[in-house]
Amino acid sequence: MASLKSIDEETDDEKVQEAIVKKDWMLKKRLELVDTLDALDKFIDEALEVGLCVVDLETNGLNVGPGGRGNGTKDTMIAGFCLSYHEDYGVYVPIHHTEGKCLPLLAVLERMKVLISGCVTIYHNFKFDGELLRMHGIIIEDSSMYHDTMLMCAVTEANLLSKRLKDLSKGKLNQEQLELEDVVSDKRNKDFTLVHPKNGMWYGASDGVCTMGLYNYYKAKMEEMDPEHNNGIFFIYDVERNCQLVVMEMERTLVKIDTSYYENLKLIIEKRLLELELEIDKAAGRSFDHNSAQQLGSILFDELGLPYPSKDKTRTGQYQVKDEILEKIKDLHPLPRLIQELRELGKIHGTYVLNLLKNVDS
Repeated sequence: MASLKSIDEETDDEKVQEAIVKKDWMLKKRLELVDTLDALDKFIDEALEVGLCVVDLETNGLNVGPGGRGNGTKDTMIAGFCLSYHEDYGVYVPIHHTEGKCLPLLAVLERMKVLISGCVTIYHNFKFDGELLRMHGIIIEDSSMYHDTMLMCAVTEANLLSKRLKDLSKGKLNQEQLELEDVVSDKRNKDFTLVHPKNGMWYGASDGVCTMGLYNYYKAKMEEMDPEHNNGIFFIYDVERNCQLVVMEMERTLVKIDTSYYENLKLIIEKRLLELELEIDKAAGRSFDHNSAQQLGSILFDELGLPYPSKDKTRTGQYQVKDEILEKIKDLHPLPRLIQELRELGKIHGTYVLNLLKNVDS
């Protein structure tokens, strides 16, 4: 268990000390820096006996695709491993830090292969950690051998706006975590390899215990929702895990596109969008903001006098102009059809054509 005294001993950074003291729950946890192979071997033996262990990676970036794909500019480096087999005990294993004692990457990877193949491992956002592990020769292809607390959150609380580890830890466990800004010296450069391992331990080890805490929280929630495991939430979760592995393979393999075709399609769509803007203003009898539901509703049902095909309005008393509303009146006037075409082409243009071209691998 950590203490105020141990904070002073384990970090000489006053800013980090102040941040930790404000998160008093951390002082009740056993958080350790594992910077010898003997200590790592001991931890792994204990985790294998439990049969369950959180694996979380601290890195110098978020790009796990080949260098140059999309917005990626460099291959991601593992700064260290955050491990936990109990929500009150977490460790941080430093690998690539510019200062302080670190363990050799290859020796740690050999041991991580033993851990990950020997027990069920838990992640928060397996799509990131799992892909980065694969890039280092550790491949997980059996969905029953891992859990993802982000997916567990998604299937049980789909409408939750943020599934970020730190937000869930605060909201579900009442454990407000350190932010990266609390441990990096330069807020403009959030490269974790620049953090001293003694400071990184507080950030990383707490990631591990919070992920384990969320696993226990969501597992209990799923048991409550589907106590018989009878084609309920557990079935949905299993489908999601299997689909996640397929999506990861698709993203790894990529698809080929004909860039010249899409460049030409982009020009065709943009030309038609400009034509539609003019046609819509002509049909409405005046120019207006085509993205304004309030203005469109007023023109359709007040100025043009079309019948409003619904009893429901928005919370502010405005007409609804969703596609199902426009569909019901599309034969009564040219404007609804034109708006539908504008929305459809705008979606194709912005969501698909532009994004495909933007993310073409270099």
